[in-house]
Amino acid sequence: MSTKLGLRQWLIKQRSASRLALLLQISARVLTSATNLIWIRLLVGAMGQQMNSLFLAFQNVLSFGGLGDLGMGGAVGVRLGQYLGMGKEKEAEMQKFLAAARTVFLILAIFVGGTVLISSPWLPQWLHFRDTPGAGSLSAVFRVGAFLMAGVLLNSYISNINYACGNVTWPILPAFVLLQLSLMGHYLLAAHRQPLWIQYLPYLAASITGLCLFRFYVRVSHPVLSRLWPISFDWRMAGSLFESSVWVYLSVLGNSIYRNTDGLLINAHSGFVLGTLDYYQFNYKFCEIVVFVALTASFVALPKITRWMASEDPKDHERVRVEMRKLNQFQALFGCGAALAYLAGNNLFMHVWWAHHPHPISPATLPLQLAFALNMAVTTSGDAGIQLAIRSGKGGLRAMGLVIGGTGFINFGLSLVAMRFDSLTGIAMATVIAQSLLSLFASRYVCRHLQMAWLPWVLKGWLAPFVGIILAAWLRHIWPMDSAMHIFLLLGSYAIMFIAAMWAFGINITLIKEELKIVRNLFGK
Repeated sequence: MSTKLGLRQWLIKQRSASRLALLLQISARVLTSATNLIWIRLLVGAMGQQMNSLFLAFQNVLSFGGLGDLGMGGAVGVRLGQYLGMGKEKEAEMQKFLAAARTVFLILAIFVGGTVLISSPWLPQWLHFRDTPGAGSLSAVFRVGAFLMAGVLLNSYISNINYACGNVTWPILPAFVLLQLSLMGHYLLAAHRQPLWIQYLPYLAASITGLCLFRFYVRVSHPVLSRLWPISFDWRMAGSLFESSVWVYLSVLGNSIYRNTDGLLINAHSGFVLGTLDYYQFNYKFCEIVVFVALTASFVALPKITRWMASEDPKDHERVRVEMRKLNQFQALFGCGAALAYLAGNNLFMHVWWAHHPHPISPATLPLQLAFALNMAVTTSGDAGIQLAIRSGKGGLRAMGLVIGGTGFINFGLSLVAMRFDSLTGIAMATVIAQSLLSLFASRYVCRHLQMAWLPWVLKGWLAPFVGIILAAWLRHIWPMDSAMHIFLLLGSYAIMFIAAMWAFGINITLIKEELKIVRNLFGK
């Protein structure tokens, strides 16, 4: 790998290496998180807390813009992965499918972007956005958002093509660099007191650049799939795409509700003072990082697993069972260990993060921290079952679309009730309840599909993490880390709980050595 040719060959060889992708994602996420701690402090200082809250609320609105693809991005990714697993005899049909998909995505991007652009004068009032000194025209913010949403839709097509091709390692480092450049541009504009819509321009530039990069990755690995032409509308292929996308859309809608409901409700509720959203989201920051890393493990493994599940070879199905168990072991142990670390260290983390700031964000109350820790443990432990259930044929996609969408609305309804009581803990627990229902159903479905026992999965993938984190919070309550003895007792108890979890999940020295050997081989010549 010392020469350019050697490096190029190595990159091509490792483009779909799931373990390497996981290591890169974790490294990039750790670096991103570390830099974000700095950027957030700088941005809050440059923008002011009120404008930063407005910025966070608008970020939640932009996240819903991805729903404009009606779930078709995910449907394209799943369907293309299945086509690639079926062999070359399906190539002609695959190309017709992609031509129809390109046409649909172009129409949607124009429609969604145009609708937001036309509605921009009224959207701030409809969504209860408050005028903030220095923010400038809120309508202009939504006009920039219209182009960002159109870019999200176009990116949904090409990024899912790239993902189905198995290019999971290449995008990681360029995406990290683009994010840092965007944040730097945002800070410089905020420091010069530019209105909020101008502060969004670096993100728009990064979106366009990312779109071009994704197409470049596909053109290198699968040139035939990188075509932008022909654009044609095939009713049969479009109908097939829409049929799959309905269920994917419900999944995406449910997931968007999970991610963004809390922020939108807190921002809109007059019972919460300005700055409450910062308090809520910044105290969840560590959990957000952990969930991202844990879900990355399934993200990088799914292109291969999707092809194996579409194969008719029984050996491929057995490979799915093996990889599924390993994936669940890692995600559940990682999530539970991180939940223990969060309960033990979030107060210290917040004090250090916001030290010497004139308006520091205080640590969350213990009940709210418990809700965040439970959300983290349940989400990470149940992710493998959810992802595999979605890919368990058309029946799995349909069933999971309904369940994810349904539990998303359960989350929204429970959050509304909690909001009426001005309860941040209740809003957070609404997500825990809905996520638990989703995880239980998904694990039941995929275990039936793969002919595996369900009870052991439930015990390891939901009950043990749920009960264990409640016990950990109770220990934090009776030993509040206000003395050396309490700190020793609490950390010692958490260490014992983590070792017990390792034993329960089957993580031992032999398994760790095998994984390290595989990782070392990735960097061999």
